[in-house]
Amino acid sequence: TIPLLAEQLPLRILLADDHLVNQKVALQILKRMGYRADVASNGLEVIDAVFSVHYDVILMDVQMTLMDRLKATRRIRQEYENPTEHPETERPSSTQVSSGNT
Repeated sequence: TIPLLAEQLPLRILLADDHLVNQKVALQILKRMGYRADVASNGLEVIDAVFSVHYDVILMDVQMTLMDRLKATRRIRQEYENPTEHPETERPSSTQVSSGNT
């Protein structure tokens, strides 16, 4: 059998995309790798989720309703600039995901 990446590198993942089809495809890909992910449908939900649960990685669509990836990322970084409340080691990594439909 092929070892799952999640067994080698366990991660808590937040998937942020406002298109249901993209969410389903991404979740299926992650599942094949052994991961499960929480889902946010817009940037405001990302902000709420990030400060409620620690995520290792955020996979975030660039263009989302209510708040896009750039604004959400700026807001998260501003919050984590206070080392007393949010130690640097706790800040999640964020990466852009796109379906290529622009």
